Amino acid sequence: VESAQAKLAAALKQELQLAERLRVAEERAHAAEDAQDALASECDALRTHMEETIARLTESEAQLSRMQKDAARRSDELNRMLAKCAAAEKALALAEADAGALRERVRAQATAEVEHRAERARANERLAAMEARAEGERREAEIQKAQREKVELDAAA
Repeated sequence: VESAQAKLAAALKQELQLAERLRVAEERAHAAEDAQDALASECDALRTHMEETIARLTESEAQLSRMQKDAARRSDELNRMLAKCAAAEKALALAEADAGALRERVRAQATAEVEHRAERARANERLAAMEARAEGERREAEIQKAQREKVELDAAA
């Protein structure tokens, strides 16, 4: 009986040890489950953070694309404005050249007009002198005629 009791005591002891090991294993399993739950929770938080980051990056890419399109449009507008400015500068240079040529023609015409007026004034002076000479000669001829008539009348009387 003692040996059966000893065997029973040894079996109970072994069962207690197994129960203790089972309890420790269950605690470890619960701790592992808690750790797994915490890890899953952390993974979910990371996944949410990644999704939010991806959404922000996607929006940033879309915004960047819009900004690039806007910059390209503005660049095109600026190039068109620069082309218009270049054309205007060219037109202005041509207009300035035309204005210079026109100034030279006006200056030449004014000089020719002044010379023409001076020539006309000299011609008018010559004409006036010739008319005065002719008037003097006509008067002289009239005086001589009158004197001849007087001499003829005196001789006839």
